[in-house]
Amino acid sequence: MGKTPDGRLSHPYIEGVNAFINSARAVVDLSGNIPHPCIHCVNCYRQSSQIVRIHLLHRGIMQSYINWYNHGEPRVLNENIHDNEMSDGDHMNGIDALIDDRIRGEPRNATEDEEVRHFDKLEEDAKRELYPGYTDYSILKFVIEMLNVKVMTNLSNKGLDMMLELLTKVLPKGNLVPRSTYEAKKILRDLGMSYEHIDACKNDCTLIWKENENLDKCPVCEVPRYKDTRTQGKKIPHKVLRYFPLTPRLRRLYMSGQRTKDIRWYIDKRVDDGIMRHPADCEEWKEFDLQHLDFALEPRNEPYFILSLLIPGPHQPGNDIDIYLKPLVDELKELWEEGVETYDAYSKEHFQMRATLLWTIHDYPGFGNVSRWRTKGYHSCYTCNDQPYS
Repeated sequence: MGKTPDGRLSHPYIEGVNAFINSARAVVDLSGNIPHPCIHCVNCYRQSSQIVRIHLLHRGIMQSYINWYNHGEPRVLNENIHDNEMSDGDHMNGIDALIDDRIRGEPRNATEDEEVRHFDKLEEDAKRELYPGYTDYSILKFVIEMLNVKVMTNLSNKGLDMMLELLTKVLPKGNLVPRSTYEAKKILRDLGMSYEHIDACKNDCTLIWKENENLDKCPVCEVPRYKDTRTQGKKIPHKVLRYFPLTPRLRRLYMSGQRTKDIRWYIDKRVDDGIMRHPADCEEWKEFDLQHLDFALEPRNEPYFILSLLIPGPHQPGNDIDIYLKPLVDELKELWEEGVETYDAYSKEHFQMRATLLWTIHDYPGFGNVSRWRTKGYHSCYTCNDQPYS
């Protein structure tokens, strides 16, 4: 039953796990638990047969545990108990690795002209020298670091524009330094780090989006979409939601080899011994895995804090926040039901990435806005519901 991670979803391996569980029933204790031979617990702990089955499918069995002597089989002498561990090897500089992983992680079937152009341009920018004869920085690496400086120092667009203009003058002729912040962001956009502008109703009625995209007024309250409808050229909307698509950011996590290795920590190195070290140790995560076994079998599922929305002010939307959450909800539905093909830079393979929302975190007023539960007055406790102890 010692299989590689690639084979744990195969029918023969699943049948092998079932056969093991049936065999192990001979050594259940009074609580109905059996020794746990997954690669983390290594027979040091006991769990129910159902938990053992999930972990064996999820993590894999100890590679040295060929003779099941802790589960009823007679012990065989001189067995090989040495496990081989993978060498980490040398890692490239973070930005170089990002560029390299991004290129290798392009969809295998990128047949559309636009995708091919993006791929070709990205690969070209990753190789082009910042100026002739200077090999330490490519134009793509330079842009990433400059925009990182902008964010870390809270530098304005005008300030960055002035820096870029100065650099174009002092660096040797033929340099490829972008002339403005706008040009720099255009280069970075091919890495999938951009965001979407979605116009919203001034009164938070709806997003002017998808089927309503071409409307000039709110389809609910009929308030004008733009501040001044009489101006020529580009019109300024009353409110704009900035939406950071979730899918490309999740895919980006897996396109970094070192980060993808870290993502697997809770599967490859965590010990499930009843101590809370990781969200996977909590009962909600375990219960979710029991209810959605096919989802739980994919070990590359990991919690992250990712900015998804910048909701326009000046006032909070209150209970109308659901209007602004709609793009995120639609994308989460798609990631749950269908998923998206993603490249794993650590195992160097493509897989179907899926996602689910397991928890939300709020202050108490925010909890009321998102859940529509009362957070004020006599019936404000969501635990007691409509039957408070008082």
